[in-house]
Amino acid sequence: MAQACREEVLALHKFLEGWYAGRAAADDATFARCADALAPEFRLINPDGELTERDDLLARIRGAHAQYHDTYFHIRIEEVEQRDLADGLCHVTYQEWQETDGFWTARWTTALMRACDDAPGGVQWLHVHETWITDEE
Repeated sequence: MAQACREEVLALHKFLEGWYAGRAAADDATFARCADALAPEFRLINPDGELTERDDLLARIRGAHAQYHDTYFHIRIEEVEQRDLADGLCHVTYQEWQETDGFWTARWTTALMRACDDAPGGVQWLHVHETWITDEE
């Protein structure tokens, strides 16, 4: 389970990078890779403390297709650690670094995932909480 969660973190961010850069097709079948990975009860707390429910987040992501098509955009994932918990749950932490035309932002991410045979990577995202990484870190 822990390895599946690690692979899912990398795979979903690879999808997001391609989606935002416009390299991924903007159709339902392609977008299903993202939508099917998020559990119906999924919630995100972004680094600014904003809580977003699954449907609102998916609408934002969908609407941001190719927003970086004229710029260099890259997502790098580092320091992934995962721990299996009881009942098919997994706790994952990692750093997400985003570069847009030489400008970097970074965040620590904590995620809760569960086993799900119907999800693209065999696991679904239940909850994500992000915290900015500052220059001091």
